[in-house]
Amino acid sequence: MTGAKPRPTRWFAAAILSGLLLLAASLPIEELPAGDVEAARYLSPGAAVTAVPLVDGRWRLASKVRPLGSGGLEILRLGRTEVLPASLLDPAREPSHRRYWLGTDRLGRDLLPRLACAWRRTLATAGWAALLAVALGGLIGGLAGWIGGRFEVLLMRAVDLWAAVPKLFVLLGIAATITPSPALIVMMLTVVSWTPAARILRAGVRELRARCFVEGAIASGVGPARLAGRHLAPHLLPVAASVAALLVGELVLLESALSFLGAGFPPSSPGLGTLLQHAAEDPTGPWWPILLPGIAVVGCSWAAFRLAGRSARTDC
Repeated sequence: MTGAKPRPTRWFAAAILSGLLLLAASLPIEELPAGDVEAARYLSPGAAVTAVPLVDGRWRLASKVRPLGSGGLEILRLGRTEVLPASLLDPAREPSHRRYWLGTDRLGRDLLPRLACAWRRTLATAGWAALLAVALGGLIGGLAGWIGGRFEVLLMRAVDLWAAVPKLFVLLGIAATITPSPALIVMMLTVVSWTPAARILRAGVRELRARCFVEGAIASGVGPARLAGRHLAPHLLPVAASVAALLVGELVLLESALSFLGAGFPPSSPGLGTLLQHAAEDPTGPWWPILLPGIAVVGCSWAAFRLAGRSARTDC
């Protein structure tokens, strides 16, 4: 319906995506103090610990700390009481208190900053790939819809043929021959995801090509660049934005699956799928290292799909 007002759910989905991006951009990676992985391993969400610095540069992580009259400390570590004499403590550093809102993984790493950085990588990768896919698909579909005839038929049959190729198999085949980098992952996702944009924007160009104002512009001698910028682009941009939002949701799932299979982001710079893969390597581990990244994947995809659906309805 023309002129329909955007529904609140559309803005709610947009707010979720914006909030996730801001959160991911504002949280740096801050690892737990090194040297006590055993005590840092699988801390539950909301756990609070005290990092006690030792004179040799290592740390002891304790749930409780009690000063002793001799200058040492009595700590509760892994459910056992230990006494640290003053000779083992670093006099230049004070014990620091930390809280881990999302817990830690099996290597003692804080899940909150790691999840935020994984959000940032996955969303940025999906966003750039969606933009490039819309640009590539719009170019191919726009040429097919504008030229028409046999050129359109042949080009769209090629699009249909490429769309029938299993995306994940193509990505795994490329990753098996070339070591993936962030730029390569973006290009890989672009290559397998541009066909929906080509189909939809080709239909939009064909519909606009028959409009009176476009025929009048052509008859008055308007050049191709001005015709595309002044008459076609304003009508196609809302459609392209809806397609891009839809692709973001799909590409978040695809990139997460690729990383989960070990062909995406490496463990040193993880995406959401890499966090899931790392958690799945320990089937006896607790729930939070695998459930929280899974919720993040579903939440990002849902927000993008919801935004795309509402945009498509209000643009009709």
